[in-house]
Amino acid sequence: MSRRSQRLKLPDRSNTGAAPSTSGINDLDEGHVAKPARQNGRTTKKARPHSAPASKRGKLQQMLDMPLDVIMEICGHLHPRDLLHLARSSKDLRDFFMSRNSALFWKAARLALTSPCLPPCPTDLSEPAYANLMFDSHCHNCLKQNCQDVYWTERVRLCKACYDSLNILVEDCDVIFDREAQQLIRPRHITDVMPSIDGAPTNRGSFYAPHLQRFVSSLKSTPPNDLEKFLSLREKLVAEDASSLARYSGAAKSLRSLELDQVRKARKEGIIEKLEEAGFQEEVNYMLTRSWESRKRFHKLPEVRKAQALTPRIWNNIKEAVITFMEGVKERREYYLAEEILIPRLKILERTLEDVVRPLNPCKFSVLEAASCIPEIYHRLNPTVTEFDDEELRHFLQEFIPQYLEQRTTNAKESYIKETRERLGLSASADPFDLAFTTYFVCPQCRQNFAPPHVFYHQCHSYEPDKPEWMSQHYYDILNNSCFGIIRCRFWPASILSAESTKQAETVIEACGFDVRTATAAELDDADVRILCTQSVSRGTPIMNWRTAALFRFAFYSNKPLTFTRATEKQASATRQLEPKACQAALLKRDECFEFGCSHCECFRDEQTDKALIKKHLLNSHGIAEPAEADWVDFSTSPCVPEPIYIVVNKKVGVMDTREPSLS
Repeated sequence: MSRRSQRLKLPDRSNTGAAPSTSGINDLDEGHVAKPARQNGRTTKKARPHSAPASKRGKLQQMLDMPLDVIMEICGHLHPRDLLHLARSSKDLRDFFMSRNSALFWKAARLALTSPCLPPCPTDLSEPAYANLMFDSHCHNCLKQNCQDVYWTERVRLCKACYDSLNILVEDCDVIFDREAQQLIRPRHITDVMPSIDGAPTNRGSFYAPHLQRFVSSLKSTPPNDLEKFLSLREKLVAEDASSLARYSGAAKSLRSLELDQVRKARKEGIIEKLEEAGFQEEVNYMLTRSWESRKRFHKLPEVRKAQALTPRIWNNIKEAVITFMEGVKERREYYLAEEILIPRLKILERTLEDVVRPLNPCKFSVLEAASCIPEIYHRLNPTVTEFDDEELRHFLQEFIPQYLEQRTTNAKESYIKETRERLGLSASADPFDLAFTTYFVCPQCRQNFAPPHVFYHQCHSYEPDKPEWMSQHYYDILNNSCFGIIRCRFWPASILSAESTKQAETVIEACGFDVRTATAAELDDADVRILCTQSVSRGTPIMNWRTAALFRFAFYSNKPLTFTRATEKQASATRQLEPKACQAALLKRDECFEFGCSHCECFRDEQTDKALIKKHLLNSHGIAEPAEADWVDFSTSPCVPEPIYIVVNKKVGVMDTREPSLS
């Protein structure tokens, strides 16, 4: 057993001549009985005494030789917790302060507490036991530290594990409170003479098992002549209000919390002063006034929130960690300062590009592309540049953007033509854009389909570009993290002009019986061939013309490669009769898409909606009752693809049936 356990263990005073105790707590000792040592036949080694420095040894050995009035004066300036620690410092001091004659010393220390005032000592507790209950944080059963749960009616402090194991309900107490004990207290009930551990009303609640056992033992050992007096004392104990102890504990905790808050506040202010002396004045001002997130993280630093006064030694210990944190604050401050400069410039760029790019419809030019792909614009928007002239930027964009777009489109075409000629073995004079397989392109990133010239202006949302070498990291981070409110699209991916984007069209042309290297769109339209998809779907076998088949995989089916075969003349004839209704259904669905804008409004690109609402807007806002195509702008980039006709074969009779698409 440890030295502390031996010090807190109660001596055995169970002599036959002693009067029975009215509670489970001894009147002289400071705490409850600890767990006894295991009786396993082995001798327990004595705990080695703690060695103290030579300069501090024997400082209290002359205290017991002092006059009692001097000791009384000393105790009047001590907190009961300090007196409790003093009594545990040596055996001689323990014997002195734990005697009955030393109660005045404990009372003097208790009365010295004025804010808040400690309630009078309960009648069933001695002064040392009262101090131990109120100010010691060890569990009274297992001596676990930092135990905050106190059960005032039973005068016991328990950890959760001990409470769960030593708590016994009223209806289950017959094991300890047997028939003999029940006969002795009649006509009283057990709740009349035994306080509930949780303060529950009569006939409910639970008891602390060790106290119940001690009460039953005292009850049975009490002489019959003293039994009524003993039970009367127990009734007074149960009736005694323990709420004053709980109120004092709450008030003391609140006061202590305020004191610790003051210590933390002083420590934080001291750390801030040290940081300002170290050259972080701007970072500290930014953190305390403008960055709620940085301020919150600073307050939660273990080095800052600890309730301990800041000293030079402590500052040297925590200096490295705090300065490392402030370096991160410095980086965030530089980022947000750059963002405050760059975001307004990007908004000006967006408005300027709107005016410059509008005449170039169907071109859509991304602000993000302009701000990050063009070094000439980057150097004008860079936050490190203090001078920014929006009029100069407007004049520059009006001259530069059309040339840039033309050059970019030319380069993309030349690159694709060169690659396609090598892949298909075309002659040096052949232009792939004159052939049928380049009629439609499919973006490999977002799977949208396009027809020239829209394919050259596609701004893909799924494309993540790399940072150019000439771009600063702060600039790149701001563009990618802070521009979604003013930018709706990403870089144009050159990979849309690749073999994968036209592979489906090449398969369709071969199924129609034409050569991919020579077939043109006009030749396929004149042939008026219908082909079947060999992969049937739940609605039947789709049959369609070559234009629908080129986009069928992406518009109606899936991303899996499809194969086609040429339809019979009977199948093709039945399909041609139903295709006008399919085209009508496709046009109706197209008009419901939010891809139309008003050509008379300045902000028409931000007010995209369906065609019905655009017609209503033209009537209410511009007085145009019968609008023409010039009154609205079609922002759709994908071609209008009618749904295919489906063939259903009745296997029982072998009859072919065709299903037309729904107009809804």
